Amino acid sequence: MSSVQSVSPMPVGRARVRWTRVGPALFVATAVAQIDKISIAVVIANAAFLRTMGLVGHPAVVGALVTAFLAAYGVGLFIWGFLIDALGPRRAAVIAVILWSVMLAWGGLSTSLGELFASRIGLGLTEGILFPVCNAFVARWFPWSERGRAQSFWFNGATIGAAVGGAVATALIVAAGWRAMFLVLAVAGLVIVVPMLWWLTRDDPDSDPRVSEAERQEIRAQVARPPARPVGEVLRDYRYWLLVLAFTLNNIFFWGWQSWMPTYLIHARHFSFAAAGGVTALMFALEVIAVVAMAAATDRIGRRAWWGALGFAAAAVGLFVGGHVPALGVGVAIMILGLCGQQASAGNTQSLIHSFSDARSMGKAAGILNAVANLASAFAPALIGAMIGLHSTFSGVLWFLSLVLLAAALSTALLAPSGY
Repeated sequence: MSSVQSVSPMPVGRARVRWTRVGPALFVATAVAQIDKISIAVVIANAAFLRTMGLVGHPAVVGALVTAFLAAYGVGLFIWGFLIDALGPRRAAVIAVILWSVMLAWGGLSTSLGELFASRIGLGLTEGILFPVCNAFVARWFPWSERGRAQSFWFNGATIGAAVGGAVATALIVAAGWRAMFLVLAVAGLVIVVPMLWWLTRDDPDSDPRVSEAERQEIRAQVARPPARPVGEVLRDYRYWLLVLAFTLNNIFFWGWQSWMPTYLIHARHFSFAAAGGVTALMFALEVIAVVAMAAATDRIGRRAWWGALGFAAAAVGLFVGGHVPALGVGVAIMILGLCGQQASAGNTQSLIHSFSDARSMGKAAGILNAVANLASAFAPALIGAMIGLHSTFSGVLWFLSLVLLAAALSTALLAPSGY
């Protein structure tokens, strides 16, 4: 596998459609989709929404709205993985965005709890296209020596969308109400994301007349690596499942910690509500930098498995040590710096998928990996909540999530001897 990791510098100075058109379209699509996902956390805290839907005093039902979306999202990842390879990434992406915009509008127009649940399930199924379709575009459009940076570009769209999503949703609700928020987000999908995907992308460079022959040759020189493998052969490779395990563990940490981090900062570290929001925003900003830095390093040096293992291990140490340092500022700083490694390694995991599958089967390979990881981690917020309720502290949570990250580091490191 060592040949898979070898890279060579690409010529510079030529117009690159892949970076000026395809990359921005994927970035905007993932950012808008992440704002859609984050918005529900703001909506379920809105008193008018709770009264309208008869959810006052029913926190379990409110939580089920989030669970329903996550479960449907995991199923959608699997389904779209196959549809992308059959329809082509461009057509599949446009269809999915139109459908998810309809689901958002339905949510805003819902008159019953059943309709609202149906709209959230539909949104999860349709937004499940994002990770596999972005991987499919990258596999078809970007040379091997640019894969890490290309992956970081769209992956950071999700990070930035998460960072601004709460503020966007809050502003819309304050200005016009929760129904209007859903409708505005639906319109954003139709008037921003759909045109960008339709006009800026094509399934591959050969089908895009705007691509110069020089750029086409650049891409062809490396895009075929690794050699074509049927998806069945990929699924029989135990190393692919080590990568699935690593990303599943990453998602258990991510959903478990992100759901409860504000509570940790406010109740365990005694931050104010506003200060906790500032710390979260700072963490998102540093994570964007970390994702880009690891992507650039892996494109230049290779050895993605070792880089990923190092990032997960750094996150485990940062979470555990930072969580037990008494000094408030020092402890939180150590924790945030360590957790930047987790987000960088999560993005790196998406790049590692490209070591297993060629462009034509990438939708399936990425869809299955992300589907398994999301479905298996859907229980994480409830598990962390139960641990907090049982012990009334975050001590057990810090131990558990640190061990989860160490297990992710080990699973990723086991790929390194094969040259990944």
